[in-house]
Amino acid sequence: MEGWKEVRQKVAGVAEQKRRLLVVVSTWRPAFLADMARVRLMAGQFLGQGWEVEIFHPGASYQPRHGLEQGEGMVFPEVPEQEVGPWMDGFFKGVLS
Repeated sequence: MEGWKEVRQKVAGVAEQKRRLLVVVSTWRPAFLADMARVRLMAGQFLGQGWEVEIFHPGASYQPRHGLEQGEGMVFPEVPEQEVGPWMDGFFKGVLS
């Protein structure tokens, strides 16, 4: 059975590890829609708590035009971001039409 000293060392080791958050969002810079606004605020909060945050998002061509116009001049947190391309685009367009 472990003593308190060993348990405290394990807990301290876990606390020192960097925590990472991967967020997949339907819209991102330069767009500004409600779902993306929540992620923008959440990412800033996690960064402030010492987390590493990375955003996966579709390119601007896949985002609604009215969202692109609303996002002009908005401040976004400085986080790594990856523009993710379509997956089986033709299939989903056929199914949804």
